[in-house]
Amino acid sequence: MIRIVIADDHALFRAGLSKLFDAQPDLEVVGEAGSGQQALRRVAELSPDVLVLDLAMPAGNGFDVLSALKREHPSTRVVVVTGHGDEHHRHQALKGGAYTVVKKAVSVSELLDTMREVAAPDARPEPIPEPPKPELSRRELQVLVPLALGKNHREIAVELGITVKTVDTHRRNVLDKLELRNNAELTRYAVRSGLVEP
Repeated sequence: MIRIVIADDHALFRAGLSKLFDAQPDLEVVGEAGSGQQALRRVAELSPDVLVLDLAMPAGNGFDVLSALKREHPSTRVVVVTGHGDEHHRHQALKGGAYTVVKKAVSVSELLDTMREVAAPDARPEPIPEPPKPELSRRELQVLVPLALGKNHREIAVELGITVKTVDTHRRNVLDKLELRNNAELTRYAVRSGLVEP
């Protein structure tokens, strides 16, 4: 029997999943939670095989729960069920310790198959994909390339017809989006991405 805890802040969604899982001969819902904190308490109390986890919950979102489970209850496998379809959330959830991520629009048969696959003794977590490349605006790219080529803020400002302060703002936005710390890392990124020649 696969023991399951469902953590989602929508009671109707929890009830629907609970009914679906309990109708299966090999699945049993042993607990439910409506917040991140409740999810952690239920896992600690019940030691389920699988936690079905929503990412967007009050009092400790799904990412907080994943982080805590990784430390405190690594044997509980997590299936993230989310309405977010973007690759960033998927990447972050898998990196945080989820076994797999499925969209809430998934078919019933796919969800049931996923539950059984994740609970199998030889199951392996879904591979963590490459992080999605953040999309830079046209203006951010216009600032990034000359910076990577070694131009200073004043030269770029004159070239683009904007203020030095605006150049600096775009530079900071690029560093934040790309999770870089300085111009040297920015230059390496530009070379690796083919934006400038080495």
